Amino acid sequence: MLSTDVAIIGSGFAGSLMSLLLTRLGRTCVVVDRQAHPRFAIGESSTPLADMALRDIAKKYDLPRLAPFSKYGTWMAAYPQVIRGLKRGFSYFDHEPHQPFVPRTDHANELLVAASTDDATSDTHWLRSDVDSFFATEAVAAGVTLFENTTLAQIQHTDGGWELSGQRGPDASDAKVNIQARFLIDASGEGKVLARTLGIADDTHLLRTNSRPLFAHFKDLTPWREMLVERAAAVQDHPFDCDRAALHQVFRGAWMWQLRFDSEIVSAGFAIDNSKFPLEQSLTPHQEWDRWMGRYTTLREQFSLAKIVDPPRGLTRGPRMQRLMAQAAGRDWVMLPHTAGFIDPLHSSGIAHSLFGIERLAAIFGEHWGQDSLAAELQEYARIVRTETQLIDLLVAGCYAGTVDFRLFSAMCMFYFAGTIACERARCDSPFHPARYFLNANDAAFCHAAAVGFSRLKELLAASVSGREIDSFTDFVRDLIAPWNTANLMNPANCNMYRHTAAKK
Repeated sequence: MLSTDVAIIGSGFAGSLMSLLLTRLGRTCVVVDRQAHPRFAIGESSTPLADMALRDIAKKYDLPRLAPFSKYGTWMAAYPQVIRGLKRGFSYFDHEPHQPFVPRTDHANELLVAASTDDATSDTHWLRSDVDSFFATEAVAAGVTLFENTTLAQIQHTDGGWELSGQRGPDASDAKVNIQARFLIDASGEGKVLARTLGIADDTHLLRTNSRPLFAHFKDLTPWREMLVERAAAVQDHPFDCDRAALHQVFRGAWMWQLRFDSEIVSAGFAIDNSKFPLEQSLTPHQEWDRWMGRYTTLREQFSLAKIVDPPRGLTRGPRMQRLMAQAAGRDWVMLPHTAGFIDPLHSSGIAHSLFGIERLAAIFGEHWGQDSLAAELQEYARIVRTETQLIDLLVAGCYAGTVDFRLFSAMCMFYFAGTIACERARCDSPFHPARYFLNANDAAFCHAAAVGFSRLKELLAASVSGREIDSFTDFVRDLIAPWNTANLMNPANCNMYRHTAAKK
């Protein structure tokens, strides 16, 4: 029996980073994962908030080898072998079904929002197979015990903590694993290991967003900028190369992400509104993919030469992405944010939300480990994570509802940009502060404004929507976000092109 202070289930970047911070705090850690590194995981994007959090974590906990990941330039210089992509911001392009994409001179069917002023300080796309492997290796080098390819047959809650038992490898004759831990952290994400073990209720039905994924990694995907140039688009007006961003193709009731890595591999996939396009089990993933391509002719042309390179099983389709656990912490256990709840990749919130939660937990463990106050602090952490997740849900659901018209979609996006910029500016004033939540979720007035905007949109969509009503709604949203709009968002003179929005990192 291996005894340890903390056992962590899941060795993705979040679980591995959590183990590193606990080690810095003097705790012993064991991490268990049913797979081994490197392994496929869908591409994700950082944001200025993610970069700020990672930078501050590396500084506070003396992890200088992690600091370069907070900027594209330093990452390239320190770890060129760890694949990443340049993310200058967010780009969006609106598509009408069964119509070719035709760029407009007023950019009314485009939206580009910069998150950095140059390549060196920009955000990044994370090739998770590389990044997760790096973080796990760092954890092992710091003294963390990592059991890979390990299946846990039993997780038992005892008076003294937790007992975990299982085996490494596929055969019963392989090495047995037995762990005794004082504390258990669930970093398994959609695996929801602790929720299943403890019988925790699932509150997903309370969420507004209802979307499902269809995705893969591709090579030889024609850059969207090339497609625009061929169509005489005014790409010189763009504040950055639209492909060096989190590129969103927006459809009626769905959207597609395209994240281009420096290797020119592209993570691409549809996020589909289940309420409008429920899953048809009779269709294979390839057949459904082809159906979407058939609806959007310019997209089909963009993918005409593309080939799937990952995952090994090819196109991957999932059920509803959303999850929300009724309880995310107990006396001697806790879930990381990605396990406690998840909404959708629309606003690239996953990495940053995980880092904010890890940062908060590390502060709690540093001050309250071994004290009676720990349980109450963990409950407050769980409440905050739930509040943040519910705000993300509101912001994402509003954008899905707005896909019926790109003007509505763009207006609803502005709640996210106003909230994240406000959070960035607050973070610039000081590093981590326990009263500051992710995405400005601690600001009751902001959350109320977002809820009012969502309600007004639903009322608008319940009636007939005219151009005048859409213009009125845009003005309404502009007024709602005014107290937090420090980046001149929704100024018609910008023509949907925003060159400077993010706070200085």
